[in-house]
Amino acid sequence: MKKNEKNPFLIYLFSMTVFTVMSVLVIFLKDDFVTIASLFFFIVAFLVLFNFQRKCYQKTEIEQIQYVNHQAEDSLSTLLERMPVGVIKLNMDSVEIEWFNPYAELILTTEDGEIDISQVQEIIKASISSPGVYANIGEKRYAVHLDRNSGVLYFFDVSGEYEATIELATSRPVIGVISVDNYDDLENETSESDISQINSFVANFVEEFTRQHKMFSRRVGMDRFYLFTDYIVLEHLMKDKFSVIDTFREEAKQRNLPLTISMGLSYGDGDHESIGKVALSNLNLAEVRGGDQVVVRENDETKKPVYFGGGSVASVKRTRTRTRAMMTAISEKLKSVDRVFIVGHKNLDMDALGSAVGMQLFSSNVMDESYVVYDAEQMSPDIHRAIQFLENEGVTKLIPLTQAMGMVTNRSLLVMVDHSKTALTLSKEFYDLFTQTIIIDHHRRDQDFPENAVITYIESGASSASELVTELIQFQNSKKARLSRIQASVLMGGMMLDTKNFTSRVTSRTFDVASYLRTRGSDSIVIQELAATDFEEYRLVNELILQGQVIEFKTKTIFHQQDFSYEDGEFTKGVIVKNVSNMLLPLAFEGQQQRVLHIIQAALSAASPSYDTVIYRANFDLV
Repeated sequence: MKKNEKNPFLIYLFSMTVFTVMSVLVIFLKDDFVTIASLFFFIVAFLVLFNFQRKCYQKTEIEQIQYVNHQAEDSLSTLLERMPVGVIKLNMDSVEIEWFNPYAELILTTEDGEIDISQVQEIIKASISSPGVYANIGEKRYAVHLDRNSGVLYFFDVSGEYEATIELATSRPVIGVISVDNYDDLENETSESDISQINSFVANFVEEFTRQHKMFSRRVGMDRFYLFTDYIVLEHLMKDKFSVIDTFREEAKQRNLPLTISMGLSYGDGDHESIGKVALSNLNLAEVRGGDQVVVRENDETKKPVYFGGGSVASVKRTRTRTRAMMTAISEKLKSVDRVFIVGHKNLDMDALGSAVGMQLFSSNVMDESYVVYDAEQMSPDIHRAIQFLENEGVTKLIPLTQAMGMVTNRSLLVMVDHSKTALTLSKEFYDLFTQTIIIDHHRRDQDFPENAVITYIESGASSASELVTELIQFQNSKKARLSRIQASVLMGGMMLDTKNFTSRVTSRTFDVASYLRTRGSDSIVIQELAATDFEEYRLVNELILQGQVIEFKTKTIFHQQDFSYEDGEFTKGVIVKNVSNMLLPLAFEGQQQRVLHIIQAALSAASPSYDTVIYRANFDLV
């Protein structure tokens, strides 16, 4: 029987006694007064007994609670002293230790038998700043948790879990892809016997590399290998900074082979298919960046890639492999945006327009909303005719600059073709609306390069931007949309302009591209119509040259609008900047500024082709 339970024996005994006495009185005495008095006596006695029982019960309950508390304190003290969890009681005001259990003492005691107070204080400070931290004490790792309300610090041994986590992390699968740079070009220029020796050299090198690091490899092409390993091996290669690419380059150089290797690797906890796709994407990124390098990225969209190598990027020549990789990289980027706007440079020429038209076709095979942007106030007659031809055909999406300004979103992409300077772009105001840009150009990179460029495809060895864009279209080889007759003609016109009708800066690649455009319907008659010079315009240009008077030649001189004055159809100061812009034209030409601008530029180029600036006096009433 528990101590806090009531004992009913006395109540039962008292009740039976009362019942017996009352029965005797009623039966034998038959005196109402005595009966009532006895009943009163028994009620009083019952109340006294009940009160006594109640007090006894309260006393018993208090003793029981005290007993339980004492037992709990003893048990808790024993538990705290024996359980494998370090416990430290802190004074939260002074951050001083008030008490600790034996296990905490065991954890924090050094080999000298003293508690490392400095380490304990560091752990306490770290725990106060962060609710859950980890601490390495000796050879073990502990999870430290602070209960701020009670001021108790707990140490949990997580060494086993940590080792298991490390083992799991290091055993994560790694998939890699190796590609031999410049192999396509070398294969076209080398005899079959030499190619056989080159293939043997590449295969032996990769085999030795994988055998040394205990990786599994599989050759899937003459210039491509797949690798399978775990994170431990990858970590070792990363610490070594992938010196294998330097070794390969040197051995290839000893054999007079212009070969390098690029690698893309990925790892993670996901399925092998997704890891492999990231590895291929990393390889494309390495090739886009010039080859001769390694790109490593975890199978996680939030993680950034890590780059190794790239020592010979400056000497990497233009290759079909790089073009193919660039095509893939641009296509993947287009999939991540909602709209694409393609722009050329100020005062569009045929190469800028042609490459813009080609990129619009390229983009349309990936997404729906892609547009060529033009400025109606900056068009020479040949560009105006070309745009009219394209609009009449109805295949290319062309929009004026004013309309495009209102269509840009925070997920839109700008593609700059035939230029890589923000000062030369179609509209600086329009450029400022974008956070990401793709550059496609055949001019050397210079100052004023876009800071928001995500992909840069600059090949100074190409004849024109139209040639580069056409190659991208070739490698895309999409059946969704193909080059139309006018589109192919405009691209061909751009190449003819920059090569001076294929007489300057041409390579075998240039003629390959021209042949492809011809198969797509490029029409020489259409090109002639686009490039034809208006006779009236030609006459005005020559009139300006004949009647004008050169006063002075200058170079690298900047003039302002106040340098001009206009009286009776003549510039009294006679200053004209060769690269003249709209803002420099007098108000007398308002309404026909573009036509006047084109004529003046043509006249100045013919009169003084080797000077940046010419001071020229002429009667411009002619125009």
